[in-house]
Amino acid sequence: MTRFTGLSMQAHDAKYGVLMVQMGGAQDLDGVASFIFEMLKDRRIIDLPSFLRLPLAFFVSRVRAPKVRKQYAQIGGRSPIIEATFEQGRALSSTLKGQGFNCAVEVGFRYCSPRIEDAMQRLDSLGVKTIVFLPLYPQYSTTTTLSALDVAMKTAKRLGVALEVIEDYADNPEFIEAWVENIRRSISMIQNKDEILLCFSAHGIPVKYVARGDPYPSRVQKTVEGIIARINDVQGIIASVLCYQSRFGKIKFLEPGILEALEEGRRKGAERVVVVPISFVSDHLETLFELDKTVRKRALALGYDDFVLVKPPGVSQRFISALSGLVIGRISKEDEDG
Repeated sequence: MTRFTGLSMQAHDAKYGVLMVQMGGAQDLDGVASFIFEMLKDRRIIDLPSFLRLPLAFFVSRVRAPKVRKQYAQIGGRSPIIEATFEQGRALSSTLKGQGFNCAVEVGFRYCSPRIEDAMQRLDSLGVKTIVFLPLYPQYSTTTTLSALDVAMKTAKRLGVALEVIEDYADNPEFIEAWVENIRRSISMIQNKDEILLCFSAHGIPVKYVARGDPYPSRVQKTVEGIIARINDVQGIIASVLCYQSRFGKIKFLEPGILEALEEGRRKGAERVVVVPISFVSDHLETLFELDKTVRKRALALGYDDFVLVKPPGVSQRFISALSGLVIGRISKEDEDG
């Protein structure tokens, strides 16, 4: 049974709907292989003709599933990103309502249920005439934002509804401030605040996509620059670095990788590392397992005295305020144009 937020039912006669888009995750251990397959069969992820892409996606998903299933088992047996996204949807709905905006809010995942198409159908059934596309990917990439937008645009055309698109908010001041607050809080908990490496870790993408014009690394850099400008008064930070995680296969990904960045940090004299998962807005496998278990273990083996993982923005007041501001901005523009 497809699950919805239930919040849209509270938005009677809403003219506008908000589609919160996220990647999704495995909903249980039995669903790991199918989730990997759904992701890898996306032409924005593996850029091959379908007759090559689909069998490759099936093969890789079956090969990787046992390993990934074990990883999920160590973080509770399912992806926390699903419930986290629903919580963000509820928080956004409440905030918009409190600001006097009658909007129906639904969550749609790219690779699991409820799908983007399901959420848009739900909004259409409530009489919504315009849907605001709100990706929970802060930095635009063809592999994430455009992949979801492909589906949303096709569905909007079929349903006959208008689509207002928020593509990116990498340098949005309130989004930046949400990270700044979490980083400051994390650093305040370190007992010895000296020789700190501030490590910004973003999900990697293949270099060939950047060569074709994907702006993702420059958008991530914008976020990092915005944060650094707001924390230059924090004592003890001796260096900062932007690096990338979650590489797989033999394709060349963006560099440096996070492990290489940690090694370089030690060579420069860093004794403590604060990791900021800069491209994530809620916890999931890449933060709870890859960073908090695998990378933590490696960092301590390299000789770091402290490894601190900063929590993503989640449902922080500042982040939800950023999202509501983006939505209201699109609604206002649509009203003016209309």
